[in-house]
Amino acid sequence: MTYHLIIEGYLALGGQRYTLRLLRRIGILPGFVNGFTAVARDESRHIGFGVLTLRRRVLENAQMGRVIARKVHYLLEPAVRVVVGPDEKLPFQHITEVPEPMRINGLEARDFAIESLTKRLRAAELADQAVDEVALRMTSLYDQLWMEYERNHGVEHPVRYWQREAATAPLLPAPRVR
Repeated sequence: MTYHLIIEGYLALGGQRYTLRLLRRIGILPGFVNGFTAVARDESRHIGFGVLTLRRRVLENAQMGRVIARKVHYLLEPAVRVVVGPDEKLPFQHITEVPEPMRINGLEARDFAIESLTKRLRAAELADQAVDEVALRMTSLYDQLWMEYERNHGVEHPVRYWQREAATAPLLPAPRVR
């Protein structure tokens, strides 16, 4: 469970996604991109098999859903800490120092990670309330660790740029109903 949900399903999947996006966006290392895409596909299958096994266990014994939820909660803080890295100062003061094609939207990355993990927990038949609690806790942990980064280094975390961008973005019109 730890391996399929947290290590592969949260840490590796998010890292693979953004590594591939970045390399495609800046147009380098096409051979690596092709090979790493195959690796990511294979990892996705591993995650799927792990989730299927967890689902079977939960369907056999409803208590397993609570066991899985407790374990996920236990692992969330160290896993999100790995992603945010509040103790390691980034080599730039502000995201605008990073060339635009190389910028990663931290809000988008967070949302992808939360959706990725919660989708797998739902597929494993965990109760909606348990899954919602994981999503809320992950969101809270990201916020706490971004603030910890700022306290540790005395500079804004790059995610603040994306938060300001989101706050000033024009609202899209609502889709027309036919």
